[in-house]
Amino acid sequence: MDRGEQLKIFARCLGEPIYAIENFLKTFDLTQEGMVPFKLFHKQKEIIKSYEKYNRNLVTKPRQAGVSTTTAAYIAVKAAFGDPDSPHKVLILANKQTLAQEFLKKIKVFLDQIPYWVCGLD
Repeated sequence: MDRGEQLKIFARCLGEPIYAIENFLKTFDLTQEGMVPFKLFHKQKEIIKSYEKYNRNLVTKPRQAGVSTTTAAYIAVKAAFGDPDSPHKVLILANKQTLAQEFLKKIKVFLDQIPYWVCGLD
């Protein structure tokens, strides 16, 4: 893949976090007992679009809806493709320290999946 193609993919990932998530990230699937490509459901895509559009979001959801995993993937994409001179700031709040640590670990797992060439670290 030449540098021009890499730049096109980088630009698309930068402007379309859903594209980046679905093309470069995997998530654990209990039914398959392993990692699978992260294909977002309609509601998960709506959440990401809302994150892009609004500075503050309140998500009401049932348990096990994949919102924390979707949010961790979104944060990883924003961190990987963000401007290093003006990085995004993320505050992780949880009712228990272990929950906040688990969420941070999810973000790191997603960051490790993004190939260096994709996020411009060639």
